[in-house]
Amino acid sequence: MIISTNKEPTLEEFEQLCQKMCQYMNDKAKVEPEYYLSKGAQKLEPEVKTALDIAAKGTKFENTIQIISGQRFPDIVAAKYYGVEVKSTKDDKWTMIGGSVAEGTRVEDVEHIFILLGILIGQLLFVLRDMRQAYVLSRLRIVQETTMVSH
Repeated sequence: MIISTNKEPTLEEFEQLCQKMCQYMNDKAKVEPEYYLSKGAQKLEPEVKTALDIAAKGTKFENTIQIISGQRFPDIVAAKYYGVEVKSTKDDKWTMIGGSVAEGTRVEDVEHIFILLGILIGQLLFVLRDMRQAYVLSRLRIVQETTMVSH
């Protein structure tokens, strides 16, 4: 798990930091695709920390990101209230299952979470999504699939 000790930044600042981190990882994946092909979500966490450290230079997050051991949700926490859950897939699809995002292990006070998904096949891609948006989209997909099957 990665935690930021800074309590000041806004949600918008954290989202900007995450977007910079995601762009850095996508740029690196274009130059060194084989580097990421061998990694899964756990092996990506140190890479996310490095990318966050680089993106944090000159921001309120600079020198505040740290990796902490333990099976907690989300993997990255910043300013006490924001987080990033790191996921990866080596398939052409991805589904978030309940056991992989356990609310019972949620870090206290984290109110807003982003999901960083590493798509580690073919044209490598890192995608950042607001967890609430990802949840709504996954629920809509389930409803659509259920509707299609029942008609």
